[in-house]
Amino acid sequence: MEESKRICDFVIEPPDARNYSTFAFNKVEEIYQVGYDTTVKQVMELFKDINLEKVFELKKKGN
Repeated sequence: MEESKRICDFVIEPPDARNYSTFAFNKVEEIYQVGYDTTVKQVMELFKDINLEKVFELKKKGN
């Protein structure tokens, strides 16, 4: 697993996902929600420091 993590741009590991077993198929919707909520939180954290106006400006210059 550690080898896989090294080749990723980023890895999201929801801490609450550890509360479920690998075979908790009856909890699939809960597990999905835990992953989704953690992903949204981390993506929003990443984007808060991005100056989108600057990104669009650079994109226009590149065309």
